[in-house]
Amino acid sequence: MRPLRRLLTLLLLAGAGGLSSCNKAITEPTPVVTVPPPVLTVAPASLTAFSAQVGTASVAQSFTVSGTALTGPVSIAAPAGYELALTPAAAYAPNQTVSPASGTVAVVYVRLAAALAPGTPAGIIAVSSPGSTVRSVAVTGTVTATPPPASMVPTLTGFQPASGPPGTPITLTGSNFTGATAVTFNGTGLPGFAVVSPSVITVTIPAGAALASGTLAVTTPGGTATSATAFAVVAPGPLTLRTGPMMPQGGVPSSGTVSIERDAAGVESIRFAANFRTDFHTGSLGVYLAQSDGLIRVQRAANPASVVRVGTIVRDGAQTLTIAGSATGFSHVIIHCDPAQYNFGAALLQ
Repeated sequence: MRPLRRLLTLLLLAGAGGLSSCNKAITEPTPVVTVPPPVLTVAPASLTAFSAQVGTASVAQSFTVSGTALTGPVSIAAPAGYELALTPAAAYAPNQTVSPASGTVAVVYVRLAAALAPGTPAGIIAVSSPGSTVRSVAVTGTVTATPPPASMVPTLTGFQPASGPPGTPITLTGSNFTGATAVTFNGTGLPGFAVVSPSVITVTIPAGAALASGTLAVTTPGGTATSATAFAVVAPGPLTLRTGPMMPQGGVPSSGTVSIERDAAGVESIRFAANFRTDFHTGSLGVYLAQSDGLIRVQRAANPASVVRVGTIVRDGAQTLTIAGSATGFSHVIIHCDPAQYNFGAALLQ
C-alpha cells in the first residue's frame, strides 16, 4: 500500500504543476493606431500678369486651398502689394484665416492693391496650417502710371516749314504745350525750344544736324505728341521767306508765283516761278519792291523811300533778281511798264 500511496502523491504533484503552468498570466500586444499627418495643397502654384494703374486695384485672380487631416486653422498671407479675400465681394486684406476641413478648404481671391507709384510687385503667398508643410503661390504683376486727363494730353497738329537746312527755325502748332519738357527730331532732343503759348512752340534745327527726315515730337507732363508728317533737313540753299501770287493790274493779264528768297550767304532775291506769265508787246518790265499795290509813280511821288527798283524781267518764265539789300519792310512785288508808268501786276508777299 505504501508504494501505491507514493505514486498517487507524485501524480497529484505533477498535476498541480501542470495547472499552475496553465494559469500563468498572458499579456496581449497593444494595437498601434497610425494618425495621418495634416497635408495642404494649393492650385495653381502661380498667378501672373496682374495689371493695375496707380491708385486702382487690379482685377482679381483665384487659387484653391485643399487639405486632409488638418488639425488647426489655415493661415494665408499675401506679400507686399497684394491683398486677399474669400469671396469676390468681400473686403480684401493682407491676411486671411480659414477653419480646418478636409477636401476643398477655400477658394482664395488675390489682387494687386491700389498702389501709390508704378512698379512690378512680385512675391509669394504663404499658406500654412499646424503640422503641415507650408505651401506657396507665386504672384507677379505690373502697376503703371495713371493716364493723365484728356485736358493735359498734348497734340501736335502741324509745323512750318516742312524742310530746311541746319539752323532752320521751326514753328510747331498744336495744343496743351504748357510745361513742355522736351522737343525731339527723329528721337534726338532739340535744345533751346520755347513755349510761346499753349498752342505754339518754336525750336531751331541745330547747325550741325545731319541731312535726314524724321518726325517731330513734343513731351509734356501729360504725354508725348508726335507729328503725322516728317521734317526734312536738307542741304543749305535758298530759303523762301515770303511768297504770293501775281495779280493783274492796268488791264494786263499777269499771273504766276513770286517769292522772296535768302541764300546761305544771306543774299536776298526775288524769284519768279516757271508759271509766271504777263502780256506786253515789246521790251522788258521793271520790277519794284513797294509798300502797297498802288501805282509806282504815285508811291514814288508820295515818298521815294516807299519803292525800290530791283531790275527788269522778260514777259514769262522762271527768273531771279538779286536784291541790293533786303525786302524787309516791303509788302509787294510790282511789275511796272516804265515808259508808260503803269503797273502790269502786283504780288502781295506773306
